[in-house]
Amino acid sequence: MIEQDGTENLPAEFKIFVTLKSIIALGGGFFTVLLPWMIISLTRSALLTGIGEGIVAVPLLTSFIIGNTVDKLKNKANAFALSLLAITFFSSLLLFSLYSRMTVLIAIAIFMPALIISYFGDVQTTISSFFDKILLSGSNLKKGVSLSRGTSSLAKITGIAIFAPLISFGLGVSVYFLAIIYLLSFLIFLFIRKALSTNNSGDNPTEAGDIFSGIRKFLSFPVLKELALIAIVVNFFFGMIVVGFTLMINIYFNLGGAYLSYILGIWAIGDAVGSLMAARIKNASGSFVSISVVVWGILFAAIYLLSSNYLYYPLLPVVFLIGLVSGIMNALIYGFMLKNTGEEAIGSTFGSFNSLFGGITFLSGMISGVILVYLPAPSLFLLMGISTMITGIVSRLIFKNLNKVSL
Repeated sequence: MIEQDGTENLPAEFKIFVTLKSIIALGGGFFTVLLPWMIISLTRSALLTGIGEGIVAVPLLTSFIIGNTVDKLKNKANAFALSLLAITFFSSLLLFSLYSRMTVLIAIAIFMPALIISYFGDVQTTISSFFDKILLSGSNLKKGVSLSRGTSSLAKITGIAIFAPLISFGLGVSVYFLAIIYLLSFLIFLFIRKALSTNNSGDNPTEAGDIFSGIRKFLSFPVLKELALIAIVVNFFFGMIVVGFTLMINIYFNLGGAYLSYILGIWAIGDAVGSLMAARIKNASGSFVSISVVVWGILFAAIYLLSSNYLYYPLLPVVFLIGLVSGIMNALIYGFMLKNTGEEAIGSTFGSFNSLFGGITFLSGMISGVILVYLPAPSLFLLMGISTMITGIVSRLIFKNLNKVSL
């Protein structure tokens, strides 16, 4: 039973860290819209837009290695600070894409910084999981996770929303804003680095094991094997969403970047609401995962029907519902994994989680770009809807371990 503690019982260091992560999430939300819009605006290529989305998912393929490395780091606070400083620097390098007239040089000037930003982002995300673990006790774990995810989602919404007015001043101003946000997060972290280093001083990095220990431990549980199979399919199609919306808004609807900000913003709002709602859900069974996948399929099909008839404003509530279901499920799964993972293996286990669950996004971004070269954007959402509905139905019928477990 989770105690009904108020947020005032959460450690002060955790509250500060939540604030810091919210600033990072604001930059992440802004980057989510900026990257695809920059690619499609400068290259007018569906294929390159898909490749760009795929590239930012490359770090997920090796996340288990990053996680194992993080476990072995004695001073994780310094590594966290370095990751923020590196993201700041490489964000500013995106400016070089604005001064080239050759498509291949534009692509290189965008893809290389984006890839490195994503790698350092994976480092700071993994270390964040470690800090969450050591700052939260069992009695306030669920409440702390819900608060952290909820506030980060709201900050991400803010970052997405800010893109709408800033893009009117040009891509250059938007890139400067992104770099400033991450620089600010680095400076703020310097004020709390000592506190986090103190909490981190007792870890034993020698116990982390080899780079594949997290994967072996992760797959040693039958329920996680089943969850991984579902996640591979779901993440493959979820990886197509941003590319699909970017192309649909820019080329199919012929609308400006502000509407992409609205779409992704309402998705983030749904995720934030779902994350906060998760704290009130008790004894949710694993069958919720299968049901959620079916619901996603229905909602993707609805996007296809609405967009085919150029009804782009009614898309907003549908996208909100997709985010709502996603926020609830992700918060519950994250809390379950934190509760059942030892502090000494946080990095390797969560790295394996990212690799197995999200690495497929690397392929989905590029494949969606290829599909959209030959098909109109709404067709992509029809494909996503049919595939996810089938996945949810099949998993509900045959994955007995997942259906029985309590998240």
